[in-house]
Amino acid sequence: MGQYHLLINSERKEFVNPRMLGMGMKQMEHCGFLGDLPFIQYLLTTASPGRGFGDFSLNNDREFIGRWVGDRVFILGDYTEENDVPKVRFAHKFWMAIHAVDTDWTDVSDLAAEALQKLDLDKIYN
Repeated sequence: MGQYHLLINSERKEFVNPRMLGMGMKQMEHCGFLGDLPFIQYLLTTASPGRGFGDFSLNNDREFIGRWVGDRVFILGDYTEENDVPKVRFAHKFWMAIHAVDTDWTDVSDLAAEALQKLDLDKIYN
């Protein structure tokens, strides 16, 4: 079966679900194509976007680009154990908390999808 992963921000209690962006949930299914999960993480953690030629800009919309600057961000797997994320207490319990019925975690996958659509990566790279 394998381990499934989410991109999470443990400080804001936000996450990106790769499945909601048309990707698989395993690490090897997240990388190596336009708009992949590492690219989404890059956008979320980019400081001062849109201030120079060649910068990504969503018409100065910081709803997504730069949203997670300075926060604790990592890829969380459903097999995460207690000591896998040394500086984040209870990280091994986040998976269950995210998937709980009464969760206080927010899925920002729709924001990621909107950002990728606005960027129109095919125009940028072709």
